[in-house]
Amino acid sequence: MTTDLATIVSSCHMQAARSRARRLTALYEAAFAPLELTGGQFSILVAVGHAGNPAIHELADYLAMDRTTMSRALRPLERRTLIELANDPDDSRSKRVTLTSSGSELLERAIPLWQSVQSSI
Repeated sequence: MTTDLATIVSSCHMQAARSRARRLTALYEAAFAPLELTGGQFSILVAVGHAGNPAIHELADYLAMDRTTMSRALRPLERRTLIELANDPDDSRSKRVTLTSSGSELLERAIPLWQSVQSSI
């Protein structure tokens, strides 16, 4: 090996970023736990609420996710009736995502928890 593994461990930006991301995720997920919401689900609800009625592919692009991964991530939110999926009237191959009233209410409850973690970092 040309590079010492200890050098990689101590200087790898990817490993450092992933480690920090896991730590941050753990903080947010602990805060959202009473709402039975994950950090990823919170991000999706925020994005849908902000965008209004995005197509799944638009939401996936915005959150830098693969479309199939996004579709799988939406299923638990749809089961909890936090979002609704409907056919896009302009494109029969596409579905649009809408925040339900339950989703809006849960998001309103989650935002103060998010703010608490944000201000503690």
